[in-house]
Amino acid sequence: MAGRGRSAALPTLAAVDVRVEIISDGDGWVVATLRGDLDLSSLPALRRAVASLPTADRGVIVDLDPVEVLEPEALGVLLGLAARLRRQGGDLRVVTTAEQQLELLALTGVDRALRVHGSIAEAVDD
Repeated sequence: MAGRGRSAALPTLAAVDVRVEIISDGDGWVVATLRGDLDLSSLPALRRAVASLPTADRGVIVDLDPVEVLEPEALGVLLGLAARLRRQGGDLRVVTTAEQQLELLALTGVDRALRVHGSIAEAVDD
């Protein structure tokens, strides 16, 4: 997907360690890479960042691999994004290979509500 889209970063949100970086909108997808800690203290910043994500024809792919801490409360924000995208005719796909994240997604049942992939390429091709 490199070279097929634009690269833009949303502003880093002060006082919390949540960064959302839009790396591509090729193939009808917005690909957002989340970085930092997605914990209870960062939920307001995560909500603002997710609300400001641009949409694409097919939807949004969220790459969680660079996330250092992922707590269950943050998954609720992703589920809210998925619901919003589905109302608009799009989809949300999640990318992670981190074992702890995969375990949390399975434990909470979020892996049944969202499509989880091992790479951005897999998410696009699904």
